[in-house]
Amino acid sequence: TEVGRYLRLHALGEGFAGGVELVLQAMLQSPNFLYRSELGQAGADGTFTLTPWEIATQLSYFFWGTLPDDALFEAAESGALSDPDELEAQARRLLADPRARPQIHRFVAQWLGTDQVRSVPKDPATYPELDDALRAAFAAEEAALVDHVLEEGGDFRDLLTLPVAALEGPLAAHYGLEGSGVVDAPRRSGLLTTGAMLTVHARPNSSSPIHRGLLVRERFLCQELPPPPPGVVAEPPPVDPSLTTRERFAAHSSEEPCVSCHRLIDPIGFAFEHFDGVGRWRETDGEHAIDDQGEIVASRATDGRFEGVGELAAHLSESPEVHGCFARQWLRFGYGTEAGE
Repeated sequence: TEVGRYLRLHALGEGFAGGVELVLQAMLQSPNFLYRSELGQAGADGTFTLTPWEIATQLSYFFWGTLPDDALFEAAESGALSDPDELEAQARRLLADPRARPQIHRFVAQWLGTDQVRSVPKDPATYPELDDALRAAFAAEEAALVDHVLEEGGDFRDLLTLPVAALEGPLAAHYGLEGSGVVDAPRRSGLLTTGAMLTVHARPNSSSPIHRGLLVRERFLCQELPPPPPGVVAEPPPVDPSLTTRERFAAHSSEEPCVSCHRLIDPIGFAFEHFDGVGRWRETDGEHAIDDQGEIVASRATDGRFEGVGELAAHLSESPEVHGCFARQWLRFGYGTEAGE
């Protein structure tokens, strides 16, 4: 039907070339060229149900970022996708295919904001070693961790708790790992300790409990916090060699109007303080001992205390609230829109 419509349009052009011009204009302006249409079919009760072809397309773009393959088209044509068991089987097939890897990497990078790792600004005087090659290595490290979890048949808990894949070359040296070739990375486990995550969620010249705590609050607990009220200076306290980062941010926990939001953010972010602004482990903050004890408060079901990122990650990995938020993040990614409860 569609081919016939375009052929009739071609016949209206002046000669072959004129007809081709009309056809191309019509194709490139068609909403069905610009968007994946999901109009569905109207039911007797006034609701709409996606067609098998629309379901196949949504599945394929969700997992592969491209058109369905022959097997999925055949399932759509036969009507098999109306069966929930067949729908799940097709979803699992697409997810297990290597073509799903780039889409999963894309989701993780958008979810954690690490798609900015190649461009996030850093002070070259503070972090002179952070060049393009190291930024690329950070991105590759995150992708390798995700691939490792997939290859081992892991789940969301493993994304947060499995040891970061063994490292080598410039990345191992940057992390201060000793030895040659591939070496293990102690103190690092899961996505919260990758160089990409720690570098993006930090200040240009220091770590940042605010950035890292806000990441957990919004991306793992799905609690969106309002922007600072008008008139409030949102800049963090300046670096002061005589104070630890925790001490510099102490005002947030005692002064209004800051305390109402920062009590939800800063205590989480303090757990990351053994990592500097480009993901390196540090025993001290300048000349000061580091206190990386943290706490989650005012959540639905994830309140608790922890010490360091490892305990924080383990705590988050077992929370049903966090699992639900992770599913919601996938829904937002798949539909390209904000998802409700």
